[in-house]
Formats: sequence, structure tokens, C-alpha cells
Amino acid sequence: GGVDPHTWTDPLLLIQQADALTAALSRARPQGGWDQRAAVLKGELEALHAELQAGLAPLAGRKIAANHPAYNYLARRYGLDLTSFDFAPEAPPSAESLAAFDAWAVGQDAPMLWWEQAPTDAVRAAFKPTVRHVVIDPLEQPPEGGEYDLLRAARANLGVLSGLNSGAVPD
Repeated sequence: GGVDPHTWTDPLLLIQQADALTAALSRARPQGGWDQRAAVLKGELEALHAELQAGLAPLAGRKIAANHPAYNYLARRYGLDLTSFDFAPEAPPSAESLAAFDAWAVGQDAPMLWWEQAPTDAVRAAFKPTVRHVVIDPLEQPPEGGEYDLLRAARANLGVLSGLNSGAVPD
């Protein structure tokens, strides 16, 4: 309870975890070549961090909402003002939850709400029409029947977020 497991959304935390795992694997199986593999991963994650740092900078200071606390580590690392709610993408929010969101959104022309998956039309209709519903992969699960590439998925998220910066992201 109270622990947010979504550490993998922060590439620098992921590097720390990979370092700890590499050390443990190296002790268990010293001939495994773990250090070389870890060095490649670290380089890829450092590159992703630099891309995220540059790509998310325009969103710093802008209030952002999320339907679930899946993006807290990402927000903390890159200085995003993120507030997490508890909205299911399949069921319209309660009147109380919607009122809390509306109170949070006061003063914003087009409040941005990040979703782990696309909300249904009924869920979208529960919100004011000015709300921008944006799907951001929480980097949790591979697609049905496919392999998952966290780096590719994180970069796809960055593409969506870069579109937000330019105003080009459809609702």
C-alpha cells in the first residue's frame, strides 16, 4: 500500500535497477558477460533520458492530470506538475471524482488528462469538451501476442507529447 511501482518510467532509476541486477548476476554467474550488456543498456537509457529531458521541457510548469498514478516517476524526473486521479477508461467517473477534476482544472483553457489506454466515448462525454484526452503508454505490458520494447514505447510517448507541445495532437 502506498508504493508506486512504476519506476521504469524514469530512465535514470531504471539504470540504478539495472546496475543492481548486473551486480547480482555477476556474483551468481561471473562469466555471463553482464557488464557489457549493462553498458549497452545504460547507454540506451542515458540517450532516452536526454531525449525525454529535451522533449518534456516545454511541458514543465503546465498542470497535467493522469487517470492513474502511472506517471509519477516520469513527472518527478522531468519537473512536470502532475496530479493523479482514479479514473477507469471503461466507466464514467463518479460525480465526486468529476467534481475533484473540475476543481483541479479551474483556470485552464484545455486541461490535459493522460490515460493509460483510450477512454470510451461515454467516459470522454463525462468530461467538459475542452479536456484533452491523451493516451500515454505506462510502459507496463507488451501488446497482445507481441514483444515489448520499452525504449521504443517511451519514444512513441515522447512523440505524442511533442505533438502536444506543437498543439498537433488530436483529442
